[in-house]
Amino acid sequence: MVEGALADLEQRGLVAPSESAVAVWEHSRMEADGTLSASSRFSGFVPKSTLSYETKEKFDARSRFSVLRAPDVQIPPPQLEPEPLSESPVRHGRSLVFRLLAGVVLLLGGLLVIVLLFPYDRFKPDLEAAAGRWLQDRVVIEKVGVVLWPRPQLVLGGLTIGGGNDFYIHEARVDSPASLLLSGKRVIPRVELSEVKVGVHKLAGLPMFGIAANPVPGIGRVRIERMQVNARDLSISDLSGDLLFKSDGHLEKTSLQTVDRSISLEAVPTVQGIALNIEGAVLAIPGTPLKFESLQAKGLLLKDRLLIQSIDAFLLGGTFKGTWLLDWSSDLVTAGDGAFRLLDSRRVTNAFAPSLKLEGDFSGNLALRGRGSNWAELLGHVEATLDVDISRGLLHGVDLGEATRKGPGSVVRAGATKFDRFLAVLAVAPGRVSARDLRLESGMMTAAGQFSAKDRQVDAALMVTLQTSVSTLRIPLHVQGQLPELSVVNGK
Repeated sequence: MVEGALADLEQRGLVAPSESAVAVWEHSRMEADGTLSASSRFSGFVPKSTLSYETKEKFDARSRFSVLRAPDVQIPPPQLEPEPLSESPVRHGRSLVFRLLAGVVLLLGGLLVIVLLFPYDRFKPDLEAAAGRWLQDRVVIEKVGVVLWPRPQLVLGGLTIGGGNDFYIHEARVDSPASLLLSGKRVIPRVELSEVKVGVHKLAGLPMFGIAANPVPGIGRVRIERMQVNARDLSISDLSGDLLFKSDGHLEKTSLQTVDRSISLEAVPTVQGIALNIEGAVLAIPGTPLKFESLQAKGLLLKDRLLIQSIDAFLLGGTFKGTWLLDWSSDLVTAGDGAFRLLDSRRVTNAFAPSLKLEGDFSGNLALRGRGSNWAELLGHVEATLDVDISRGLLHGVDLGEATRKGPGSVVRAGATKFDRFLAVLAVAPGRVSARDLRLESGMMTAAGQFSAKDRQVDAALMVTLQTSVSTLRIPLHVQGQLPELSVVNGK
């Protein structure tokens, strides 16, 4: 194209080859001065001899063509035929990508609408049958839906198991819902349960705990949020944790804890029942003033009873080790025994007998029994036997030493008795306490006898022995009155 344009310009006399450019310039100058004859106006070349050395030096030898312009000649612009406009390849590619993205967005939007508005309730019978086979009980589902965030899940709302009020799940979310559409053996990786209420007899009877012969496999993990376990009118609330299952459907391990972490437990199925490993911190016993600062226990849970085989607890400033049984097969029945060591006597009396002021290291053995139709009635009928051994203590409200120093018939009110050791077998029943084999040792003085107390009213008969190096003196004392201040009468 360029060569053709230059040839056209050369034919019109507007350009010339580089070796003739100087002659063309001279010709143009002479024409402008009028010195060029009319016959020479049409000649565009002059002999080479007319070119001066200086003029040749000004010529650029690297250029083949030199554009010449006569003073009166107007050079028209080159007339180029318009070329048809073509679409840019980049713009065309962007437009194609945009259309593809728009199509994908519309497709996804349509699928989203279909997924969210699809009538999933039509699958309730199949889902109820599948859940019933897994739990080996009748299951009723109120509603079925799906959620897509934070991950796709099948949502089952309002599950009732067993046809009563003993087992209810507010919501269950099933991961990988698409796997339910596949044929053959299916394993759901994770199920989330929230706001679960279950009775102990239902919980202990579930097939995954190994009590049933043939549990149905199908779930890898169950996550529980806010579970309440009930045994009659007793309950443990706000339990959360995980249940891990073996490939055969049996439960491998359960880890649960309360929101305030006052109770943490692990459950493992055994042939006898569900083995429990319990840990507690700042755990109060319902209906009693007792509170465990820390607790470690191992037990066995059955459908109608809980057996704690070992208790290792810290409470009331000391330690307690023992066993405990709670049976709810008919009435509520409890039984337990154990040994307590170095409790703080002030904390013990503040909890059980606030009107009695006693100090010292409180140790001994405990055995208790109780029965009732509910927990409150059970606590009201608990009877306990304690072998008490208190060392280095102080008994407020009575002064036995002063009473022995005074003569017969004298009365001493209030005061305090310091002792090295206090031994007694206490029988505790609701509203009353009695003691036998009572023995109080304080230096050379020893007091032995028995007492009873009911509704803060105390009546005791003691024989005080004063042992000296030369003689032994025995003085009977009668203690009576209402706590916290008592009176001691010297003599029977």
